[in-house]
Amino acid sequence: MLEKHGFEKLERVFAPLTALLVFALNEMRLFQDRPRAPAPDEGFTHAAVARVFNANEQIFLSGGDVALRWFLFAAIVALGIWTLAETLPPRKRAQN
Repeated sequence: MLEKHGFEKLERVFAPLTALLVFALNEMRLFQDRPRAPAPDEGFTHAAVARVFNANEQIFLSGGDVALRWFLFAAIVALGIWTLAETLPPRKRAQN
């Protein structure tokens, strides 16, 4: 069924979905483990908003948490672009 829609190689679909799953699991980890008030002595100084199951909470992250969050976001975007580039047929150039 997926071959009919151009998804012969499922890694094209599963790569961005896996990155999205890892991002969501990281958000759950941050939502549960990170303090709700700044803790500069422990390194949690970067404010962020986490929304999990319609619950908005302000959490404070360390520099590593922020870097990991942006890295995972970039991975989702890059893998999504790769999936589209590999799946869509190439455009035909007009002959002059």
